[in-house]
Amino acid sequence: DQSAKVMAIQLESIKKIDEIREKGMAGDDKKAMRQQIMDANGAADTQIKALLTDDQKSKFDAWQVKRQEEMKNRQPKPGGNN
Repeated sequence: DQSAKVMAIQLESIKKIDEIREKGMAGDDKKAMRQQIMDANGAADTQIKALLTDDQKSKFDAWQVKRQEEMKNRQPKPGGNN
């Protein structure tokens, strides 16, 4: 039951982010688009955490930190041959 609710939240978040990106591609304000995406992700995280136990919240937070580190490592290095 919990998994289904989390999945529904994530799917809704993906839809919102896709809509933001579609609208953002027409405009020049990438900074505003990025902020809207971050806000949508934050709202989804808040909804997910509301469903979790304290132990699950700790694991979720640790997973997010790990995911952020992995994303940083995948970004091209400045001045590299990417």
